[in-house]
Amino acid sequence: MEHDLAFDMEQFWIRNLVVISFGSFLASVSFNMTNPFIPMFVQELGQTEGLATLSSVALAASSLMSAVMAPVWGSLADKHGKKVMFIRAGIGVAVTYFLMAFVQTYTQYIVLRLLNGMLAGFIPACIMFIATNVPEHRVGYALGITQSAISVGTISGPAVGGFLAALVGMRYTMALSAVIFFIGSLAAIIGAKEFALNTDKNAKTDIIGDIKSVLAIPTLRGVIFALFLVNTALTVIQPVLALFISTMSFTGDLEVVTGYAFSIIGVSTAIGAPLIPMLHRRFSTQKVFYYGLGLSALLSSTQGMTASVMVLGVQRFFSGFANSAVTITANVLATNASQPELRGRTFGALNGISQLGNVIGPLIGGTIGDAMGYNIPFHVGGILFLAALALSMASLKNVETEAY
Repeated sequence: MEHDLAFDMEQFWIRNLVVISFGSFLASVSFNMTNPFIPMFVQELGQTEGLATLSSVALAASSLMSAVMAPVWGSLADKHGKKVMFIRAGIGVAVTYFLMAFVQTYTQYIVLRLLNGMLAGFIPACIMFIATNVPEHRVGYALGITQSAISVGTISGPAVGGFLAALVGMRYTMALSAVIFFIGSLAAIIGAKEFALNTDKNAKTDIIGDIKSVLAIPTLRGVIFALFLVNTALTVIQPVLALFISTMSFTGDLEVVTGYAFSIIGVSTAIGAPLIPMLHRRFSTQKVFYYGLGLSALLSSTQGMTASVMVLGVQRFFSGFANSAVTITANVLATNASQPELRGRTFGALNGISQLGNVIGPLIGGTIGDAMGYNIPFHVGGILFLAALALSMASLKNVETEAY
């Protein structure tokens, strides 16, 4: 039976990789069509002061609920299968995105952001699915391809969203993002075939116990808390990037320029993602993780020193390579350190704790941006990347060298 399962997985894993990558790509496009432009939408809802802070609350609201629910969804994925999780997330997120297009007040928007976060988790569910439904010797490669698809979505989303926001407004852009998300979800739901179904539907869900067992593994503990700091560093600039760009001299619509500034980082991430697994010929997984964190720290801080949109774009382009190294190696480290039948719990804990960075980062960035200037959050991000580097080096120093 186990031999037949392995044979089937070997035969069909490419199909799974294609449909999941396509679904993740569209989900990433949808997500990135609207998030970069939250400050503009908050202003459209009648808010005129403290835009960075109010935008940070909107960003943090969905991330908070996502962090709370991630371990729950991860545990349920081990019990009922990973495919069920991206069915739930795909439909739920598409509906909440569509409803956001019709809100009339800032409070209504925040309520829907909270609901969106509670139901979210499509891309993490897809990553869990790939980690458990491709042959073990293909996991690093498959995760690299999936990350590339997500990165291409990261490229396309802000550019498409910026163009549409300038052309038809934020509300129509949100409605279209919901349609795109639903199409991506439908492709994954119809096309993906789950093989790793060693589930126990009668097993009790013990979220706290699951988190404790995951954190008891040194590699996972180091990766999870490092990613918490990484997510904090990445999102600390989200509420202020559009506002930071608005202080520079440039031609064209702010929405379009902001869209390209968000998109450019995805270009290099997409280029780097399939190349990162090849670095194991010279470096261990841990070292690539360290190098990615160090480069991220440097580039985050230098972005806060520029007064040119062009230079900012170049800096963000190179940041994508560093982000690619950090994301892929973190997923590989987590996959290698966990048992196949418990990877739902592992990624649930990883996503839950690391998602807290998506809550704290925007709040820090928005508050500091309004109080001290829109460039300061970039320097804060650099410090947080360095803290992640120090933590991971201390946590992983006794871990055996691992390959992709």
